[in-house]
Amino acid sequence: MQLTVNYLREKSVEYILLLLLMGISLPLNAKEEVIIETPPPASLFTFPAVYDPFELLCVKVMLYKGEKLLWAKPDSARLWLHKAIEKSRRIGYPDGIARAHISLGLTEVGIGQFHRAFTCYQAAYPYVLQSQQREFLLCSLYLNIGATYFYQADYEQVLHYYYLVLQHTLKYGTHNFNIVMAYNNLGDVLLKMEQYDQAAYYIRKGEELQVDEADRIHLRTFLTANKAGVAIGK
Repeated sequence: MQLTVNYLREKSVEYILLLLLMGISLPLNAKEEVIIETPPPASLFTFPAVYDPFELLCVKVMLYKGEKLLWAKPDSARLWLHKAIEKSRRIGYPDGIARAHISLGLTEVGIGQFHRAFTCYQAAYPYVLQSQQREFLLCSLYLNIGATYFYQADYEQVLHYYYLVLQHTLKYGTHNFNIVMAYNNLGDVLLKMEQYDQAAYYIRKGEELQVDEADRIHLRTFLTANKAGVAIGK
């Protein structure tokens, strides 16, 4: 389906509602991870004082469509994500470029192309640092790098990046749900490494935090599975 101006205007209310519900979220070697520590470039964009709301909505719709198709139709996902990058470049929107590159990394993970996934993450990094959602996107980047290592069973690297996610979430996070997920991710990796006491510690830390009932229901499956894993391991 062609993304026409008239179509978007007709569907804008629907997409805005969808976007309000949307969030973002496999293994870099020691040499590559230095990229995550380098300072940002001097300037990638001259930022507009105000983004045109309709242009911004177009980018977000492209991102939403790309992310929705990541696993089911990766080729279609890539098309939408590349459109988002192109549109974001035209309007000087680093958040869109960063998020699209991170998601493109996941499409490569899905077909086992881990080296290409890391290339996507590296491409995302300078735009993450210039984005308006810097801390959120940095956590998303670390999470996906860690998850990529998880698929390669490189659990030491997974721990490194999941600890970075936890540190950033504790420092900048305003929502306990994200902190609980960070604790749970660490617990899951430590279970795989058969470090049951440490796994139990992080899972327990996550359970102690207060979250909304809807979030608690969403988390229950993960927490229950990991608690069972600790009990079996011990």
